[in-house]
Amino acid sequence: MSILVLIRHGQSVWNAENRFTGWTDVELSERGVIEAETAGDELSDIQFDVVHTSGLKRAQRTAEIIMGRSSHSSDVPVFRDERLNERHYGDLQGLNKAETAEIHGAEQVHIWRRSFDVPPPGGESLKMNAERTIPYFEEEILPDLKEGKNVLVSAHGNSLRSIVMHIESISPQDIVSVEIATGTPRFYDFDQDSNNLVIRENVPLWRPRKMRIVESDGPCPTGFRSVKVAGIGMSASMLEPEEINGPADWEKVISDLESWGEVPTVNIASLTYEESPRGPIVRLSGDEEWVAEFLPWGSDGQIRARSRRAPEMCDSPCGGFYWNGRDIAIVRKSENQFIGSEDSLTDALRDNDMESSTKILRSSGAILGEYHTAMEKARSTPPDQKRWNTRNEAIERVLRAQFIWRAPFTKEQPGTLSLLDVRFSDVSDGGIRIGPPRLSDALHPHDSDKPAMRDLASLMHDLSRIYYESGSALGIVELRSSLIDGWRSTAPEEWCSDAAFYSHKGGVAIWEYEQCLLDVMEATSHQSGAPEPAITMLAYVRPYQKAMFNNRTFAALSLMSFFFATTTLLNSIPPSLADLPIPLFFMGLGVVCLRTYWGKSPPPEKPFNIP
Repeated sequence: MSILVLIRHGQSVWNAENRFTGWTDVELSERGVIEAETAGDELSDIQFDVVHTSGLKRAQRTAEIIMGRSSHSSDVPVFRDERLNERHYGDLQGLNKAETAEIHGAEQVHIWRRSFDVPPPGGESLKMNAERTIPYFEEEILPDLKEGKNVLVSAHGNSLRSIVMHIESISPQDIVSVEIATGTPRFYDFDQDSNNLVIRENVPLWRPRKMRIVESDGPCPTGFRSVKVAGIGMSASMLEPEEINGPADWEKVISDLESWGEVPTVNIASLTYEESPRGPIVRLSGDEEWVAEFLPWGSDGQIRARSRRAPEMCDSPCGGFYWNGRDIAIVRKSENQFIGSEDSLTDALRDNDMESSTKILRSSGAILGEYHTAMEKARSTPPDQKRWNTRNEAIERVLRAQFIWRAPFTKEQPGTLSLLDVRFSDVSDGGIRIGPPRLSDALHPHDSDKPAMRDLASLMHDLSRIYYESGSALGIVELRSSLIDGWRSTAPEEWCSDAAFYSHKGGVAIWEYEQCLLDVMEATSHQSGAPEPAITMLAYVRPYQKAMFNNRTFAALSLMSFFFATTTLLNSIPPSLADLPIPLFFMGLGVVCLRTYWGKSPPPEKPFNIP
């Protein structure tokens, strides 16, 4: 499946002055630049393969800004063609629209602007415009989509209107009333099997872009829509609020929900709504200030348990809403402003400030360890090797991974009320934030408790991401050591022992591997391209595994030596002094081989991609 995104250029200086622009080559206004930047942020996760734009610089500049904000390479082919130009407004170009209406009459100007086949004096009608844009679409853009390419088209209100008419089979009478707003992307999915373009509603940030809606009429509470998405071997069911624009909408949305803890229910004077990659966020004002974070794909059902048992230093939800046992939203009071350490860590890494970086990392690790110490007292379950490995196996199968990794784990990694996903944005000097789950938890739900080591791996993987994005020249091994040392200073002794970190039995490495898989899975579901540094790290998994496999030679030699020493002694019972040298030699050889095997276990502070 490929993606087509149509976008009208950001506001131009003549748009701002209410002039007929047409083919006049004017610049973007300040607002137009902001609109293009906003669109670029919205589209940053899509890996475009080709860009088509008009011969006018306002459309070209919009495309340039969008591609410049991409999280992928912006070095893609750009095709500029006058056939995508705006309608030519002829004698009206440069005139103020309101003044023109006073001269020629509002009705006549409306006919020139909005009729399908009546051109302005010396200019083009929408019909004439379509006669050049639609052939361009069929001859140049559609073949790109058929080849599986993601295409961005940056053009103009009328040139895009004619393409929309063609794609969506809108009649000439109806297309004239379709508005194409400046700087607002319009999404289509192209299905190679059916050769059809299907308009995609403005996809919320949290919904996987590459997965199709296969069901939208499931049971749900009042004010919500039930959405099931599926594709690429995965599926997820979501409950999304339909509309929250004011206090009345809020009351409707919570009307069928049950609550726990402290929640806002009455005396809401105003609210604001925003989207995040993990769900809608609603900020409410009334007698008190609140923040409600909606959980479209629910949770693992343990948010309340974590909130009740977390130490006081944690930023836990003060309450929440649920429906039929499913978590719908978590709530905090706005007075509790939480500022994570991601920005300060990023700045320190960019400045190559080792002292500040290691200080932040030790502090973050120590705070995570304090949380785990509290959880040890609350809940500890035996390691569930079978379920942990089965989940990884299922993810590998979906991603068609060219490598597999099964770990025996150790008894020093018991399950607990782990956080499941930890980022530096969730950790501050004063505590740790218990927040919404990540998308992968919906695509492949958890079916067992996870060990504290997995939380540490999540934070270490986030360090790898921030380190990669910052372009830091600091040593990653020393940085990781600081984070691990901080965690070990406060975490339960058994959970952070050398045996727990022992890589030959999984250690932290197996969980970092899982984090890389989850990044790839989420990027695949959003069609956002190869996530780094996960892809680079996964490329080193095979040699990493091979090195550990080769190390088993020493383990095998130690077993053989112990076996030979034991059988030699048994065969010479009672042994004489003359019988002892050979078994003692092999006993010593076994000890040396075993210690060598232990010593060759990759240390946790070294990531996969460092030999």
